[in-house]
Amino acid sequence: MKKSIWGEGDKITLSTLRKLKPRGVWLDLASGDGRYAPVLLKTVDSLIAADKDKKALRILKARAGKKKPLIKHLDITKKLPFRDSSFDGVFCAGTLHLFTPKILSGIFSQINRTLRPGGMLVFDFAVDIKRQYTKPGAKKEKSLYSYKEARKLILKNLKSYRISISKSRFLDDLSKMPGYSRITKGIFLLIVGKK
Repeated sequence: MKKSIWGEGDKITLSTLRKLKPRGVWLDLASGDGRYAPVLLKTVDSLIAADKDKKALRILKARAGKKKPLIKHLDITKKLPFRDSSFDGVFCAGTLHLFTPKILSGIFSQINRTLRPGGMLVFDFAVDIKRQYTKPGAKKEKSLYSYKEARKLILKNLKSYRISISKSRFLDDLSKMPGYSRITKGIFLLIVGKK
């Protein structure tokens, strides 16, 4: 599989997925162009890659190798179009920290509904984000969550899960990427939960 425009992925996330060796049917929620699809496809029986961005899904489909995920176009802020207890695991990277607490609670509710008892939830969450803009006139964005706020919100929404949270720092240089022109740094949380 060819590389994602976002690179290979976060080292901690990749290492965690390799150690977990996910099995069964998994959902890669907000998959984008499938940055983590190669590592998931190595061990899962089947993978559904779902995203709202049709262009990213077309890229994922074009860059997929022999073992391909099933592609599903959807909006994660709406009811997920899957039956209850459909998945052995749900993975989501680079997205959930963008939503307000109310929307995030709805997303977690849908994940919980579609995840089988004993299933795994693996997701990342960026907090305490600081951005340095490298071009004048860039759209200013600020972090929605501090570490303390995010931890409280995650534990509240996933109180029936056994949770582990890994914490690290990140620095993303998107200063040369069209439409971004910024350097972003902050704290990266990787959450692994068992239902």
